[in-house]
Amino acid sequence: MEARDILSHLRTQTLGRTLRLHDEVDSTNLRAVAAIRTGCAVHGEVHMARRQTAGRGTGERSWDSASPDGLWATLVLLEGPPLPAPLPFWPALAIHDVLTREFAVPARLKWPNDVLVHARKIAGILVETTPTPDGGQGYAVGMGVNLLQTAFEGDLAGTATSLRMEIGLDVPPAAFLISLLEALEAWEERDLLDGFVKASRMLLRPLRAERDGTWITATPIGITKEGFLEVEREDGSLETWVSGGAVRIDPESLDQP
Repeated sequence: MEARDILSHLRTQTLGRTLRLHDEVDSTNLRAVAAIRTGCAVHGEVHMARRQTAGRGTGERSWDSASPDGLWATLVLLEGPPLPAPLPFWPALAIHDVLTREFAVPARLKWPNDVLVHARKIAGILVETTPTPDGGQGYAVGMGVNLLQTAFEGDLAGTATSLRMEIGLDVPPAAFLISLLEALEAWEERDLLDGFVKASRMLLRPLRAERDGTWITATPIGITKEGFLEVEREDGSLETWVSGGAVRIDPESLDQP
């Protein structure tokens, strides 16, 4: 699908109205960051690629996106109007909405911004901040959604899933992007903290997590306005988890009764 075809179906006011389609890139986030730093980007611009040769996830982990089987896209945000906060929750909630409302997929969110189906990852978010030439800040909001894969190999075989694997439908990345951008605009004025609590169902339920190389059990008891996760450990001590790169939550533990 060409950019003009996507735009002809898109009903957003701002997001995605400038669309950069790439056949193959190292990373759509890297392209978006470069555009922001050089002053070439506009607010709401989207970079989308059929293939990424160096896709990345949280904590510098790689993201398998070398095939055209998923949505690999980055949204550019520039300072100006207030941005939704906590920012990483915003795209995760929009993806969750598309999966649950349009396709009846039982998705849930894992802090800080992974989207799971039956404890397997179907989508992830990477938000990067970079300066603009005028001294402001810009944000590259990378979004990866597995859509058309029929299987995953190696370590991903037990940890990843796709829309096709869950419901047997072939949903083109361009079609999913249209729904996603419209869901993002719908969430701009909504309460992201409340939405995340409901979509994650994490609070007051014990989970397992790897922290500083050690597996621990902790119970989430709250989320700060910045999006940090407040937990109580088994010994009663309290901690605030700031980054998903420093704490790795076991998705299987989220599905425990």
